[in-house]
Amino acid sequence: MKTLVVRNQNYSVLTEALRYIGEELAFPSYYGCNLDALYDCLSEVREEVKFAFVYDKDIDADWLDGIAKVVGDAAAVNKNIICLNALKLGATYKHFKGNMYVAEDIAKHSEDCTDYVVYRKQYGDGGLWIRPLEMFLEEVDHDKYPEVEQKYRFEIQE
Repeated sequence: MKTLVVRNQNYSVLTEALRYIGEELAFPSYYGCNLDALYDCLSEVREEVKFAFVYDKDIDADWLDGIAKVVGDAAAVNKNIICLNALKLGATYKHFKGNMYVAEDIAKHSEDCTDYVVYRKQYGDGGLWIRPLEMFLEEVDHDKYPEVEQKYRFEIQE
């Protein structure tokens, strides 16, 4: 299983992000680096791929919305494509147990390059915490926590 993190800070134009996705998933040489071609290729992916979309504050993200929509559409027809909840840096999130946090940045583990969310408590000492990106964006385990109504472990508060 592979996880692709598509972050608007890393690419200045749509085609750069589409090229990254194509290279990471080894799309065929005829892949056209456009949204239609992305949908076509994702519809045929045979290994499980998780997509995480990270929105940096104060950076235009219209093109990222377009990619996220196409990936979501492909996920509807291909069970191997999984869309994780989006992450908006600078936004306030509510943990399913009730506390509030601000997502500050993404950091990589020095040994295995795993992506982590760096987030700050909005209570007590205001300390910094890290959590694997996939875990931060995952759904609540409702078998373990049946009383929880929140869908995701962390949900944005707008």
